[in-house]
Amino acid sequence: MSLLAATVTAASSLTLLGASSAAAAEPLSPQAGPSPQAGLCGSGVYLDGLRALDTEPGHDEVYITRAGTKIWPATADYVSIAAGQRVEIDKCVARPAQIQIWDVDGVFPFETRQLICGFTIHGESTFDQKCSSGVGSYRVGVLR
Repeated sequence: MSLLAATVTAASSLTLLGASSAAAAEPLSPQAGPSPQAGLCGSGVYLDGLRALDTEPGHDEVYITRAGTKIWPATADYVSIAAGQRVEIDKCVARPAQIQIWDVDGVFPFETRQLICGFTIHGESTFDQKCSSGVGSYRVGVLR
């Protein structure tokens, strides 16, 4: 096995960490009152999970930015996710928060990064934020 094939094999196994393969899993739902996790965020909000509602054929390789700076995932360049899957974000962000979900296609140095969608968090309520484009459709659980 070539060094490139070994690297790609190792990286692909890492990107699936935290991803659930349950397409029929319960959708994110609003919670009554503030969550215990959100209480740790001070005046910010807690990004709970990311669910892929629709992706490119196969998987999307996604990461999240806030105001142009990558904030998730912390230990990898991206997370591979297929339609119906949900992954944990578990990240506090200050408000207002300009959140963008990006997709990575190709292999370095020929990779491209494409904006899937974005939204701004202003309020103090718990909600599911849906965003979509021609590239994919995602839902983020936002807890306060």
